[in-house]
Amino acid sequence: MNRAAKFFVVAFTLSVGLGQTTYASNLGFGRQVSIEQALRSFDGGFNIEHVYNWHGLPDRRDGPRSAPVRTETEMNDIRASIAENESLSRKLADQGVALKNIANVQKALNGSVTFYVR
Repeated sequence: MNRAAKFFVVAFTLSVGLGQTTYASNLGFGRQVSIEQALRSFDGGFNIEHVYNWHGLPDRRDGPRSAPVRTETEMNDIRASIAENESLSRKLADQGVALKNIANVQKALNGSVTFYVR
């Protein structure tokens, strides 16, 4: 009887745990959304980091940190996504950021976005 009870408890615990995982995945948790997709509809808070060694070259030691490197194709896709989002484009322009000067973009876990600008 003891063995059967242990089996039942383990089976119940696993089924409840797996059921919650399936429920969470149906809600979209844990699913990666590309930065391009996120920027097309982004309407949240953002930060602007001025980057001086955006090529990975140590041209300034006292300036802000460098931006992670992306390919030119990736950056063109990101800039196109920002241009599609008129509200975001307007907010960036109000902050003095030109699309051509965006060196990289990163989305944080809290939903905010950091724009690395040269």
